[in-house]
Amino acid sequence: GWTLLWIVAIGFAAAGAVRVFTPMGLLAQSPFNLDLALRTLSAGWFQPEDVVPVAIVEIDEATHRGWGSPAITPREPLVELIRKVVDAGPAAVVVDIDLAWGGDDPGLAGLRGFLAGYAGAAPLIFPKRIEPAPGGSRRAATSPLDDLFESNPRLAWAHASFETESGGMVRQWADWIELCTDDGTRQLPSVATRVSLLVE
Repeated sequence: GWTLLWIVAIGFAAAGAVRVFTPMGLLAQSPFNLDLALRTLSAGWFQPEDVVPVAIVEIDEATHRGWGSPAITPREPLVELIRKVVDAGPAAVVVDIDLAWGGDDPGLAGLRGFLAGYAGAAPLIFPKRIEPAPGGSRRAATSPLDDLFESNPRLAWAHASFETESGGMVRQWADWIELCTDDGTRQLPSVATRVSLLVE
């Protein structure tokens, strides 16, 4: 038992999953990089054919500064960014941009045209911002592009909410959440669930 434990510990250390630490440091943080450890182990558990290549589009700080640090992601460069990602051939593209904003952006017409005519093999999935509603219910934020998502099956909304345990620990996605609408209620899947529904 102890021999196997030491072999695993040495393996993680060699892979860089164990941080340099002192005994007092253990009181502040775990010496294990859990993310790296899980990725290292999963590389041996899953065959390549079982892995779905999903691309996630998000704006890093350097890119945001290069755009002049705008309050809202400019729509014209966003279209070019999505085009480049789609050209790489992923199974699905998750665009981590809130499209509920930017109704007055001068590039909105270009984004509308791109999304209206989008027919790529990879579906485009956007997170839908959820807002509190009266009575403790929730509603989806309105977007100036909602009509396109209704008419184009290659576009999809999803939510990015997680479930928490009684102690507040985040464990997993909330697979579906119920939203209030003008006509009643509807279910919105999580990003992960939406990907699994759209990618065969």
